Amino acid sequence: MTVRFAAAELSEGGVKVVEINGDEVAVFQRDRKLYALANRCPHSAGPLALGPVEREGDDYEVACPWHGARFRLSNGRCTFGPSTDVRAYSVRRENGEIVVDPS
Repeated sequence: MTVRFAAAELSEGGVKVVEINGDEVAVFQRDRKLYALANRCPHSAGPLALGPVEREGDDYEVACPWHGARFRLSNGRCTFGPSTDVRAYSVRRENGEIVVDPS
């Protein structure tokens, strides 16, 4: 199931949590680029939407607010901590909306 919401609901530097097929997805906007990751850290189920986001080279990483595991926003790859990768979702702007697709 594809999820759509108004682009105005996600400010630069912000995050919005949406639900796709019963799973929470955190949608981030950094430097006008959109990223979407599963909102649960595989290690501890910490809500990634509440974690700090920092630039790492050409990408950004979000840290689990509970144990500090870090994940790349671009692809969900775990870069630090006792965890595995998180699922990354397809996300784009379309006609004034942000569209998150589970495929």
